[in-house]
Amino acid sequence: MSDEAGEFEGRLLLPLHEQRRRHEAEDQTAWIWDQLIAPGYLTRIDGRPKIAGKSSLLFALCTAIRNGEPFLGFETRQATIAYCSEQRWRTLNAKLIEPFGSPPYLHLYHDEPLSLGELVPRLLDETEELGVECVILDTFSKWLRLSAGGRFDPDVMAEQMGHLETLSQRLAVVVCDYTRKGESARGEGTLGATEQTGRADILIEVKAPDPEQPRVRRLEVSGRSDAPEEIDFLLSPDGRFQPCDLDDLQALASVEAIVSLIEREGGMSGTKIAAALGRRKQGVVADLGALRADGRVEKVGAGPGTVWRLTGTGRNGSEPDAGTDAGTDRSDAPLF
Repeated sequence: MSDEAGEFEGRLLLPLHEQRRRHEAEDQTAWIWDQLIAPGYLTRIDGRPKIAGKSSLLFALCTAIRNGEPFLGFETRQATIAYCSEQRWRTLNAKLIEPFGSPPYLHLYHDEPLSLGELVPRLLDETEELGVECVILDTFSKWLRLSAGGRFDPDVMAEQMGHLETLSQRLAVVVCDYTRKGESARGEGTLGATEQTGRADILIEVKAPDPEQPRVRRLEVSGRSDAPEEIDFLLSPDGRFQPCDLDDLQALASVEAIVSLIEREGGMSGTKIAAALGRRKQGVVADLGALRADGRVEKVGAGPGTVWRLTGTGRNGSEPDAGTDAGTDRSDAPLF
């Protein structure tokens, strides 16, 4: 310890530079998935049942951890994982193991339906013997074995969460559970939310943020994490999960909607395109300009009669007549 550090020994109030020194020296978190999963942390993953893709996300993550590869833009390190699943073998194998591969160790609820109080002591013994660093419970509600009313009893849920906290003292613990519609004032929330989410170190909510982009999922992160609050990714058919920018995808979809509309109508004014798509004119102007720069559309005619068509097509898909207004692209004319 430096002389300067000794000066502050026993002090409650410290200057910034001493706080920084102490915390940087103490930050030895052995992240398995950077800023999201680590020994000593309880990470909770919520999402709508059968929609969010929580189990697929976790199995893909296990594959990345097994290979020591980044996942959704965050580093992983190789670690031994035990995955406790509520799925029956046939479903688990077909939906998750065949596409993604298997975590090193598995337990299926239906093989030995233990309560959480029975499960945790067994896990503590066996994970130590096997060198397991992370346990995933999917879904938490299966091992709770409580009625819906029990979930809203703070004393009952405090006892159940205590089991998880005991487990997380030595291991990285990930619990996966349902978000159900109509469970909170916002219209959607976690079933029995107060005790469950309040005692998780890191909370990850998996959402489908845009119905027009059905393959996009968003992770909303809160708690003891320096990860971004929102992480968007694509669910790919071949089992890969790729980070994405939802704003970029939405812009692309808007552009492609313009192209499809012009193709269907054979030509439209910018004003009519904006009205048909329910968009602001300024946004359509920008997209039309980008499409023209890419050589995909052309502006035909002049003044009030100006229309936009796919490049090289006339009224019936033929080349516009040369020497006429309809065959002239006046780049200096207004887009509308």
